[in-house]
Amino acid sequence: MTIKKLLLLLMTGLLFACGQKPDSTDPKQASQEGQAETASKPPQTDQKNETKPASDQTTELDQLTVLSQTEDYVQYELNVVRDGFKIHGKLFLPKGDQESWPLTILAHGINQTDLTTTPYATHLAKRGVAAYVFDFIGGAPLNSSDGDFSDMTVLTELADLEAIYQKLTDYKAIDSSQTYLLGDSQGGLVATMMAAKHPEDIQGMILLYPAFNMPSLVHDFVPDKEEIPDSIDIMGVSVSRYYIEDMLKVDVEDIITSYPGPVLIVHGEDDVLVPPVYAQKAAELFPKAHLEMIPGGKHEFSGSDFIKALSYIDKYMVNQLGDEHYQLTIDEEESADKG
Repeated sequence: MTIKKLLLLLMTGLLFACGQKPDSTDPKQASQEGQAETASKPPQTDQKNETKPASDQTTELDQLTVLSQTEDYVQYELNVVRDGFKIHGKLFLPKGDQESWPLTILAHGINQTDLTTTPYATHLAKRGVAAYVFDFIGGAPLNSSDGDFSDMTVLTELADLEAIYQKLTDYKAIDSSQTYLLGDSQGGLVATMMAAKHPEDIQGMILLYPAFNMPSLVHDFVPDKEEIPDSIDIMGVSVSRYYIEDMLKVDVEDIITSYPGPVLIVHGEDDVLVPPVYAQKAAELFPKAHLEMIPGGKHEFSGSDFIKALSYIDKYMVNQLGDEHYQLTIDEEESADKG
């Protein structure tokens, strides 16, 4: 035995005598330790299938990261995990003495991000409604959430909404008995699917130029369900076979007639992506809906059309929550009265 090996044995013996384990560089042992550590962690599950915690275990907002704040609201980073994929989102919570606030979850359209819904969210938060914006998993080729655009379908987006609802209504600061959905374009279609599936959880909906034409549009591209292509171009983007298959399962008339709650639809008269006739038909089919058409309005609102849409939203929310819970400025009150 060499002197070097003898010294090594002596050092190892001293380490054991002191109660310390020598550092192991055995890759097999390291792998086994890593597997044991992983096995001790609970598996990730679909959020919508989890049982809500007891009220005294409800997660508090002070555990979240504050991104910004104004005199009217605080913006928190609030991410949700659905089937192992992260949904990146932001919660705009009003400032005030209330223990809990009404909630609106805002769903963006295809190939969009929360940039399209955030202006509506801040408007709501300033008036006393918590508002949550997010990027759908794979909702656009470039977004802040996990997932690939090629895997996105209306059913994956529905699952996203279910997971978000489950997560947000666990917070004490959220009044789960007053949960609303706001969806634009395809987000409006998915919001309607959510409300139809869970009518007892959704107190009302605001739909901006909802894409109720998407199933028929996809059907026109793919008349034979037995011969579905790998992809098609729709509304300026290429969608996958998965998207096509799931969209063909959607019965628009069925989901519309299945939701009994109050619905506001705002649509542009000059919308060429979703012709106004679809909004008009939906307003007739919903058991309780009101349609506002914006003269000259296109798909997506900006400028004066955006201001008009906000005024319609204000009037709707006052009708649902009362002016004591939805705070308008004097000018907005006058506009709502005229409307």
